[in-house]
Amino acid sequence: MAKQHRLSLILLGLCVSTQIVKCTSVCSIGASVALCIDKGLQEVPELPTHVNKVDLSNNSIAELNETSFSLLDGLQALILMHQKPGLVIRNNTFRGLANLTSLQLDYNHFLKTETGAFNGLSNLEILTLTQCSLDDAILSGDFLKPLVSLEMLDLRENNIQRIQPASFFLNMRRFHWLDLSRNKVKSICEEELLGFQGKHFTLLKLSSVRLQDMNEYWLGWDKCGNPFKNMSITQLDLSGNGFTVNMAKRFFNAITGTKIQSLILSNSYSMGKSSVDPNLFSGLHYLSLMNNDFRCDCKLRDFQTWLNQTNVTIFHPIEDVTCASPEDQFMLPVVRSNIQCEDEEEERRSEKLRLVLFILCFALIILLTASAIIYVRRRGYIFKLYKNLTGKLVNGNRKEPDPDRFLYDVYLCFSSSDMKWVERALLNRLDSQFSEQNTLRCCFEERDFIPGEDHLTNMRNAIQNSHKTLCVVSERFLKDGWCLETFTLAQCRMLVELKDILVVLVVGNIPQYRLLKYEQLRSYIENRRYLLWPDDNQDLEWFYDQLLHKIRKNTKVKQTNTEVNEFERNLEEANVLVDTAV
Repeated sequence: MAKQHRLSLILLGLCVSTQIVKCTSVCSIGASVALCIDKGLQEVPELPTHVNKVDLSNNSIAELNETSFSLLDGLQALILMHQKPGLVIRNNTFRGLANLTSLQLDYNHFLKTETGAFNGLSNLEILTLTQCSLDDAILSGDFLKPLVSLEMLDLRENNIQRIQPASFFLNMRRFHWLDLSRNKVKSICEEELLGFQGKHFTLLKLSSVRLQDMNEYWLGWDKCGNPFKNMSITQLDLSGNGFTVNMAKRFFNAITGTKIQSLILSNSYSMGKSSVDPNLFSGLHYLSLMNNDFRCDCKLRDFQTWLNQTNVTIFHPIEDVTCASPEDQFMLPVVRSNIQCEDEEEERRSEKLRLVLFILCFALIILLTASAIIYVRRRGYIFKLYKNLTGKLVNGNRKEPDPDRFLYDVYLCFSSSDMKWVERALLNRLDSQFSEQNTLRCCFEERDFIPGEDHLTNMRNAIQNSHKTLCVVSERFLKDGWCLETFTLAQCRMLVELKDILVVLVVGNIPQYRLLKYEQLRSYIENRRYLLWPDDNQDLEWFYDQLLHKIRKNTKVKQTNTEVNEFERNLEEANVLVDTAV
């Protein structure tokens, strides 16, 4: 029996020695530390049960489960940084590690953790998860719920966009240290951080968290409230956040009432580009303002005075708060910079003048824009008001054509096919026989030509007996030979008497090049002004006013060489027609 007992002890010793040799061939084993760094491991190796610290960094472990650390119940610190991307931590992986107080999982890109991965870690105090591609769920989900003793949580450089801690954080009485630096958080508001209320943070680090939505023009300031309500903070790190002065004012106004002992506001390069309000820092005990590009001009004078007199302790030498501009002040300490304010009053007057000019220019632009819109939409009504006003002012002083000299005021020449349109558009507004309000005596073929009389004679008589001749040029007019002949006769009279007795009205959107194709019209269209029928009904009143003005007005004309040649040619043609008629 004694021999068998000794044999068993020998075999047991051999087994233990084999395991130790097997382990130590992979990892370096100290008194209570196992270093398995960069060993190409794809799974957790077998380790002596007496170790209490294990470092498995820089390996290729793809998955951890409840068997990975089942024999290491005395483990106190575990480092699992830099594993294979996409490391999966299954439920209950750490269930047997009740003594574990520190767990480092940093730089495990695309880390995947099941909801119960941290079950059993009731004594864990420190958890670091830097650069693990984690999203909002790491705080809002139940992943961290088993960590009732957690004190410090490092979530730097992840993909967190909203800080929404779950309600179980209220039960983490010892939790006091949180690092959320370099996450993509756009805003932080009171209702989102309810899970942190009642806590005292020794460090709340929001370094390089840009809070892009919370600019000075953000519409959510009133609803956001105080994100740090019912909290107290020993050190708040807001370095590298890109705060402008106005944004900082809004943010610090929002967190008014929160007890903050020290503030790190370094590397906020926009802070110093305009005047800094020293009241922002009045409630602090400690302050860091390193690497801010202060513009040392007159606007910074109050801040310079505050720096020289404040009781707030600056973390760094006060001379490290330096000027970035203007050039003559570059790198000089703000407290010793030579800030000149001789032109301050002049600058204020200039600012007031610029403000007044801006308001005046803005008002003028608004007035001109409104006037243009009103004119475009209501110009017809405006013209009626204008005519009523001018009518009352002149009150009968308008010169009318001599009724004894001419039988008619105007002879209307148009195609018989256009009779209905002419009656509706012109005669109803011009001819005194169509309305008592009309003042003109009009002549037109359908009513005033003598039946049985030669047509050419009727046309000549109508032209000679009328003060003006109005030719309504339409598509049908251009196809009517008698209409074109009337135009020629009226133009001949105009060139003989040197009086503007011919009025041309073009209707139907006929382009000018079409009119120039007709020899009878060419010289007139090229050298004289003619009327166009308006496309917009708003312009009708203005058009009728212009038409009446041209009919009543006596204007002499000057002959051009082209018109002289046309006149001689038209006169010969007219004489031929007269001889033919005779």
